[in-house]
Amino acid sequence: SNEAHCTSCNVRYDVNFDESVELRFTVNPAIREAADLAYCIGGPANTRHLLSQVWLPPGGTKTLALRLPAGGYRLRTRQFSAMALLHAAEGHPASSGTVRFTTSDIALDQPYLAAGTAELALENLTDTSLLVIIEQTAWNAQAVSAAFVSTMAEFRQLFSSQVLAPGLGVAVRNLTFLFSDLKGSTALYDTIGDSPAYARVRDHFTVMMETIAGRRGALVKTIGDAVMAVFSSAEDAIEAAIAIQREFTEGQIARGDPPLQVKLGLHRGPCIAVNANNVLDYFGSTVNIAARVQNESVGGDIVLTPEVLADPGVHEVLAREAPAIEPFQRHLKGFAQDFALSRLWLRAGVEAGVGVGE
Repeated sequence: SNEAHCTSCNVRYDVNFDESVELRFTVNPAIREAADLAYCIGGPANTRHLLSQVWLPPGGTKTLALRLPAGGYRLRTRQFSAMALLHAAEGHPASSGTVRFTTSDIALDQPYLAAGTAELALENLTDTSLLVIIEQTAWNAQAVSAAFVSTMAEFRQLFSSQVLAPGLGVAVRNLTFLFSDLKGSTALYDTIGDSPAYARVRDHFTVMMETIAGRRGALVKTIGDAVMAVFSSAEDAIEAAIAIQREFTEGQIARGDPPLQVKLGLHRGPCIAVNANNVLDYFGSTVNIAARVQNESVGGDIVLTPEVLADPGVHEVLAREAPAIEPFQRHLKGFAQDFALSRLWLRAGVEAGVGVGE
């Protein structure tokens, strides 16, 4: 099912790896028996995204003085399924509002309030005591999601087969995928022989795996001389891509004979996480696009989609690195539309790289 219901909180939510799947560790029975019980730790003291929880008697009123950082908030009750959204924005003229609760609706006279100190007057128009809950809609940065740990190399090595039941697919709203391929590997085997070529390819895999893991990514699988890696952060992904290309153009592996060139492509978006042969894998259009984007790399460059380029963290990295950026349009195999892509050349390779990119 794509939807779940929490009986403790009386709230429905989409089943997705980003926010709605709890990571839980249990003790191996060989060590000791542990009771498996449902529990809820909801409350502002334990779950920081909960701004307030108050009881409102039947027909009662209560005024709350709140400090609202800019952002979105959800108002709901344990007793009824209705829900309302409140937004706090800098510079908004309204700093107070009234919220009326009925059995079928939660009505706000001011859905937008000024960020900062605000007052909410709560009115219970029902004959039932209500537990009123006000919570941030943004995912809590202090909590770790299942999607995040699924991109950690250590977690994948230890628990990959236990994350999902075989055949079960779970949606993930946003992950960044890096695909790589070794340019001219077939000619490499023909030129220097199988054994030396295999040693060079093995060294290439070592560089890739160490760099990906060092930027909080995880290697999902290798396909021939190609690598598929996943990152929860687009910023980490571009940092890894830059470090990889820098190593292959300026590092120790670049001084090998013959030198190796790597093709890199990045894309970000929603996907499906599945347990494939006891390994956590990812499928969907985002993954397919990332693989096709890598095919547009010519070696020594990094090809990005607009989804990666628009990430604020990626902006900061590119401002620091100041690469040469070449926008171009390309039709990707298997997709009807043309894609707007960007080719990045690091500063050390700009002069030689532009000619190759053309």
